[in-house]
Amino acid sequence: WPSVSPDGTQLALAVTDRASRRTSIAVVPTAGGKARPVVTLPEGHAMAGNRGRILWGPNNNLIFMPASKQRAEVWSVRLATGAETTLDLQLPGMMQPDLHRDGRRLLFRAGEVTDEIWALSSSSR
Repeated sequence: WPSVSPDGTQLALAVTDRASRRTSIAVVPTAGGKARPVVTLPEGHAMAGNRGRILWGPNNNLIFMPASKQRAEVWSVRLATGAETTLDLQLPGMMQPDLHRDGRRLLFRAGEVTDEIWALSSSSR
């Protein structure tokens, strides 16, 4: 799902290359222009429909949940530098991420049979 930046000037989206079948997260100006790839996911990772939401976090970073066959992960990428951070969470069925209004906690649904809601505090950098 595309996601509009808080200031309305950029759109973040997942793009899959048909030839390589690799997925990238790209940013494109809402006024028009060429998409700029921010990060390419490792082989075997994709943005699944229920995990595929891209969030605009504090400090102009993107937060998203790509999934491999083994598990879902939480990634954050700083647009200015391309620096990637991956949270190593071992929770089954992570999906439907959302950012708390304070911008410091990531909310998501987890669980296979029963559902849980989690809130993670981010460290300020």
